[in-house]
Amino acid sequence: MHEIDALLWAALYTFLFGFLLLHRQLGVIPTTLLCALRVAIPCIYFGYYFDWIWHAGDDLRYEEIGQLLRARGFEPLSMLIDPDERQAFIDIVGSGHFLYYWWNDIAYRIFGDHYYAPIFLNIGCSFVGALLLGRLAVYIGMAPKFAKGLTCFFLIHPEVTAWSSFVNLKDTLVLTLTIALLLSTLKAIQERSVFAFAAAIGVSILFSWLRFYVPFLALTALALLSIAYRHNRYRYVLFFAAVITLSYFATSISVDPEYLDEAQTFGLIRFLLTPQPWSLQPEYSFLVLAASFHWIMLIPALMMIPSIWKRSIGSRLVILYLVTLVVFYACIPELQGPRHRYQLSFIFALLQFEALCRFLRLDVTSPVPKHSASRQGPTAPDSMSEKRVAHGTFGT
Repeated sequence: MHEIDALLWAALYTFLFGFLLLHRQLGVIPTTLLCALRVAIPCIYFGYYFDWIWHAGDDLRYEEIGQLLRARGFEPLSMLIDPDERQAFIDIVGSGHFLYYWWNDIAYRIFGDHYYAPIFLNIGCSFVGALLLGRLAVYIGMAPKFAKGLTCFFLIHPEVTAWSSFVNLKDTLVLTLTIALLLSTLKAIQERSVFAFAAAIGVSILFSWLRFYVPFLALTALALLSIAYRHNRYRYVLFFAAVITLSYFATSISVDPEYLDEAQTFGLIRFLLTPQPWSLQPEYSFLVLAASFHWIMLIPALMMIPSIWKRSIGSRLVILYLVTLVVFYACIPELQGPRHRYQLSFIFALLQFEALCRFLRLDVTSPVPKHSASRQGPTAPDSMSEKRVAHGTFGT
C-alpha cells in the first residue's frame, strides 16, 4: 500500500474509533469536528512536513524494538500471558518496563510499519482518556455540562495535542492509565465495587510494566487524604502504607544529597515551568504552543485549586495526587522535563477549564443529579451532608 494511502487509512480508523467512543457523550457534530481535527494534525504533518527534526530520543528505540518484535514473530497476547515468551520479550527490551514496546508492536500490526503508527494509536488512547476524564469530573462533583466541556477541552488541549500528535512516546498511555487508576480507585472506595477494585488492581499491574511508581504515589495521595478524617478506620493502615512507599523511594531512587537543598528552592519551579517557550531546542519546538499556553494559564489554574478542593472528597484526592507528583519530581532532577509533567495534564486541564469558565462567565455549573451528589458530597466543605459522605466513603 502506498504510504499516503496507509496514512489516510490510519487517520480514518482512528477517527471512527473516536467518533464511536465519544458521540453519545458529546453529540454527533462536536465529536465529528474534534476527532477530525485531532487526526488531521498528524495526517498533514506526516504527509507533508515530517523530516525527523521533532523527536525525543526514546521514540527511535520504541520504533526499533517494536518492529523487531514483529519481525521475530512474537504474538501480542502470548507476550503478556506466557511467562517464557514474556521473559524472551524482556530480554530483547532489556527492561521489565516493556508495555510500551508491546504497544508499538500492536500499532505496527494495525497501521503498518510506519513511524506514525503508534502515534495514531496514542491519539486513540487520548480519546479514551477524554471519555474517562469526563466521567471522573462528574464523579468528583462537577456538573455534567462542565464535564462535557472539559472533555472537549481535553481533546484539543495544547499539551495533549502536541505530545500525542508528533512524537512516539509512552506518556499518553501513562496519562490515560492514570485517569483510569484514579477513577477506579474512587469508585472502589466510595461504592465498594468489586469490579472497580479489580480494575484498579489491573491498571496497577499495567503500570508495573510501564511506569511502576505511579500506583505507589496514588496510594500516598490516598493516605494523605484518608488520615484527615477522624472516622476513617483504615487511616492508620493507609498512613503506614504511605510511609513504606516513601521509604522505598528514598532507598531505591538515586538522588544526589547535595541537590536536595537546591530542589527545595528550584525543583518545584523547574518542574512547573519547564520548558520555556522562547528557549526550546529544535527537536522540542513542537511544544512552543503547548508551553506558551501552560505559562499563560499556570497562575489562573493554581488559583482554582481551592475551588476544586471544596467540591468533594474525590476532588481532594485529585488535588493531592497533583501535589504528591509535583513534590516527588521536584526532588529528582533528571525527571523534571515536560514529558513527566504531561501525565498531569488532565488535572491542569481541569483547573484551566475551571479558570476559563469563570473568566468567560460560562454557565457550566448546573446542579449535579441527586444520585451523583449523594455519592460525591456537596460543594461546601463544612456541611453536615459532606461529613456523612466522608464517613461513608472511608469506612464507618
